[in-house]
Amino acid sequence: MKQYEALIILKPELQGDALKVSFNEILDIIKKYRCDIENVNEWGKRPLAYNIAKNREGTYFLVKFKGEPESISEINRGFSLNENILKAMVMVRKEKKTSPAVTERVEERNEETKWQI
Repeated sequence: MKQYEALIILKPELQGDALKVSFNEILDIIKKYRCDIENVNEWGKRPLAYNIAKNREGTYFLVKFKGEPESISEINRGFSLNENILKAMVMVRKEKKTSPAVTERVEERNEETKWQI
């Protein structure tokens, strides 16, 4: 199994329960293809670099997971069929070697933005 991360941008008008439901659909797509979700971070609403479907901002999520390379095309297809996703990108994750101090700061920041699965 390889390590991947998916950056997903949802429509900005989704809030509260609608946002949770939509994001759980995304997690279900990933789990459907036997991938193990390791970490989920909500980055919140951020401006887009360019308009996507007449939207100037979106709600960003970063999902780290392990899965088989064959499942990635199906996950991308599932993302493209979801009408609440403005943009999604799945990338192979490469671990970087960092100092313990940097790792500790990153883990603290991740805890602050962690999404409850």
